[in-house]
Parts: sequence; C-alpha cells; structure tokens
Amino acid sequence: MMLVMVGVFGYGMIEQLIFGQRWGDRPVSDGVLLFTGSAVMLFSVGMIYLFYVLKLITEVREEGLYIRFYPLRGKLIPYQSIQSCEARIYKPLSEYGGWGIKYGRSGWAYNIIGNRGVQLVLDSGKHILIGSQRVEELEQAINLKRSN
Repeated sequence: MMLVMVGVFGYGMIEQLIFGQRWGDRPVSDGVLLFTGSAVMLFSVGMIYLFYVLKLITEVREEGLYIRFYPLRGKLIPYQSIQSCEARIYKPLSEYGGWGIKYGRSGWAYNIIGNRGVQLVLDSGKHILIGSQRVEELEQAINLKRSN
C-alpha cells in the first residue's frame, strides 16, 4: 500500500512539476503538490523502513520478562505478577486482528510471525500473548523464574 502511494504521488509530481501537465481533475498549485507529495512519500518510506527494522525481542531477565518491539520502547513484566504461563497455538487474525502489538478479544499480543506463543495471565486479570518460534523453551524459562 505504501509503495502504491509513493508511486502515485511520484507520478503526479513528475507529470506536473517536470512536464508541466496539470495532474488530476482539480489540480493544486505546484507548491501544494510538492509539499503534500513530499510529506506522503517521506511518511511512506519511513513506515516501510520501520517495518523492515521492526523485530520482537523477548528476554527472560532476573528482574522479570522483558518484551520489546525494536526500535520502540520495551516493557518489563515482573515474575511475581504472572499468575500463569502456558505455550499455545493461537489464531493471529481472528483473536488479535493480525501481527504486531495488538489488542483483541483475547487480550494483548506481541507477535511478528506464526501462530505459536506463550500466554500469560497476570494477577490483574490481564492476558498477554508473546509470539515465539521457541514456545516450549520460553514457557519453561518463564516458569523456572516464577518458581524461584
């Protein structure tokens, strides 16, 4: 979608600014087109870059479970606040609306790819699912820290 926007605005800007052909049914001034087109293209390229570098980092630390979508801020969940932890298969689209940082009918999800994760239930009643390709190891590591 973002590439389509870059292509459409790029085409329009070339048509109007370089070839002098007014672009669209109700063309705007060159300045407005240059500003708007540049803003849309910069935003689109920025979003494409963000999705390219985005990665889920899950660390079982001494003080708690750390979850971070790099380059965004992370979150630390203290082990004493985890009521239960269980590996499971989930449905990303129907339960959470897709991948990423999502809130759905099953609670919060932090996932990138796949349909396997570790389901946490916190003392507050909040449900958090952490997607992983190594769910058994993650479940075991969290439960080991919880029992200490």
